[in-house]
Amino acid sequence: MQISQMFKRKPCVFSIECFPPKQTANFDKMKDTLRTMRTLNPDFISVTYGAGGSTGGVSTVEVAEFLKNDLNVEPLAHMICMGSDKAKAAQLLDQLKAAGVPAELVRMSCGLESSEDLIADIAQALDKI
Repeated sequence: MQISQMFKRKPCVFSIECFPPKQTANFDKMKDTLRTMRTLNPDFISVTYGAGGSTGGVSTVEVAEFLKNDLNVEPLAHMICMGSDKAKAAQLLDQLKAAGVPAELVRMSCGLESSEDLIADIAQALDKI
């Protein structure tokens, strides 16, 4: 369900944010924590871009997939555009889609070096949707 639909359904939407661990060995502990957080009945859980991004640690995709498929909680995945190119952004969106997270549930973060860069980042991301 899109988050905008959640707000239409009820006046107050409750969410939790989590940060993927830097070390894969800590993922089981995170899963236990997320299971406990699930008992609070959040409408969705926001997953920041992994501590190691796509270069190490537990990825945003892995956490989002666990939330969606194991806990049946809607994940909102963060995606960093700054320092990424169109191919990497497309790959991340494809991985999230394969994990059951549609593009409508991806939060895009862009750098603010200049307005031209921001416009180009947004245009590049919107081309994928």
